[in-house]
Amino acid sequence: MKTVLYFSKGNSSFVLKDIEILSRDFRVKSFVFNGSSLQQLFNFFKQIFFFIKHLEQGATVVCQFGGNHTVIPVLIAKIFKIKSTIVIGGTDCVSYPEIKYGSFSKKISAMALRISYRLVDQICSVHDSLIYHENTYFKCINKAQGIRSFTKNFKTPHTTIFNGYDSLKWRVEKKPLKYDYVTCAVGLNDPVRRIIKGVDLLLEFSKISLDQKFLIIGYSNPKETIKDNYPNVTFVSECNIKKMKEYYAVSKHYVQLSISEGFPNALCEAMLCECVPIVSNVTSMPFIVGDTGFVLGKKDINELKELTKEINNSSFVKQSLKARERIKTEFSFQRREKALISLIKNINMSQC
Repeated sequence: MKTVLYFSKGNSSFVLKDIEILSRDFRVKSFVFNGSSLQQLFNFFKQIFFFIKHLEQGATVVCQFGGNHTVIPVLIAKIFKIKSTIVIGGTDCVSYPEIKYGSFSKKISAMALRISYRLVDQICSVHDSLIYHENTYFKCINKAQGIRSFTKNFKTPHTTIFNGYDSLKWRVEKKPLKYDYVTCAVGLNDPVRRIIKGVDLLLEFSKISLDQKFLIIGYSNPKETIKDNYPNVTFVSECNIKKMKEYYAVSKHYVQLSISEGFPNALCEAMLCECVPIVSNVTSMPFIVGDTGFVLGKKDINELKELTKEINNSSFVKQSLKARERIKTEFSFQRREKALISLIKNINMSQC
């Protein structure tokens, strides 16, 4: 059994899913790169020793997301003629300096990304837009986004493998609807995070839609929110899968009005739970939604008001079933599993 040396920053759901997939065909040795700045400096040395310990013929390097943690792995892989892949996900491909978001908006991390993306043998993206796209939804300094926009002479081979989802795990029986609109994101106590995820626009919309009920999931401390200003909005903290499914079961529309995204898990999971999607015209989201939901062209409250007229005239039952079927059919966990394993096996064969 061949070995995959897997480098990541933390153990996010993306990381755990891909390790689960790769472990079925490879011996996965993982290294988690995290901690304070001083600890991260120490981690560079730990990466080298980790590499030496597990180095063997036929090994492959896989990194989850580009960043400071990918420079050493791809550099050593290049020296020892070991094939390497970086799976990119979103923030490692963009720069929004006006809100200090995106790895390319910071000098040191941008330099690390450029080195990594030039040295690595293969880039695996969750959607083509992470290589290049233009953001026409949000008024920003850098309209052109994606790796190609911030990496001169970018020639690294890249392929696209969509995220995959378990339609049996994310399945609910719809109950009497309690909320008209639901959204979910982590870290929403941070005002900048609310802008990134479009919660600021959703809250603005709630003030002129007092007859509608809103549910916002993702506050580490919901008591810190100004509830008196939003009488029709329920704020709840981050929660587990079981609770998320309970919320989705009583919600009509899932809203994702982000200014930047990769391939959002929450959107796809909510669609599997038969929530009709409403998304911003950003990166992968219009593609994910297809004809099952609605797309907001510009970050503008008046455009959102107009869009809701179309939403209110649509058939919820028909759209909700179509939303589930689209994710189940087009973005299954099995499809990602097959494609990712094939990618690693093929890159392995190219070094034989």
